[in-house]
Amino acid sequence: YRINRYFHYLHEKNKGIDDATMIEDLPPYLRKEVALFLNRNIIVKVPMFRGLSITFITALVIRLKPLLCLEDDYIIRDGEVGNEMYFLLKGHVQVIDPEGGIIASLPAGSFFGEMALVYNEKRNASVRSSNTCELLVLTRRAFEEVMQQFPDEATVITQYARERYKETNMGQQKVKPMKTPEDMRKERMRRSSIDQMI
Repeated sequence: YRINRYFHYLHEKNKGIDDATMIEDLPPYLRKEVALFLNRNIIVKVPMFRGLSITFITALVIRLKPLLCLEDDYIIRDGEVGNEMYFLLKGHVQVIDPEGGIIASLPAGSFFGEMALVYNEKRNASVRSSNTCELLVLTRRAFEEVMQQFPDEATVITQYARERYKETNMGQQKVKPMKTPEDMRKERMRRSSIDQMI
C-alpha cells in the first residue's frame, strides 16, 4: 500500500516526466545554473553556510539529492549516527524527543541535521513527516568532498560548528550568540587590515 502511494504521488507530481533525469542530461555548466537557481535560497538560510562564496554554494547544490517521504515516515531516528543534512522543500515534519514528545513542528523551507555533516555522533531526536514531504539531502561524503575543494570555507564552517556544538552542549547556561561564517569572514578581513597597518 505505501509503495503504491509513493509511486502514485511521484506520477501525479511529475506527470510522467522525471525532472532529475532531465537535469542530469544537461551540459555541466547548465546543470550548475539550474541547481543554483532552484536551491540556492534554501542553502543560504543555513547559518553555517551564510556568507560563503557562490562557488562553494554551487558545489553544495549540485550534490543535493531529492528524497520523498510519505506521512509518518521517520527521516531521522534518535540514537542513529547521522550522515545527512535535510532541506524541507514541501510538507511539514515533527521533531520528536526520545520519550516520544513533540519538540517542534518544522514547515517547508526548514532544514535539520546539519551538525551530522561535521560531527560523527548519534542523533539526539527523531524527525517524522507529518504529511507527504519533498526534501533535499546533503550527505556527509558529498559535504566532505566540497570541504576538501574549499579549505578557507572549511575552516570557517569548522569554527562555526565548534561554537554551535559548545552552545548546544552547555544546556541551560547562558552563552553569547554565535557568529555566522559571514561574521567570521568579516572579522578575519578586519584583523588582516589591522595587521597590514602595523
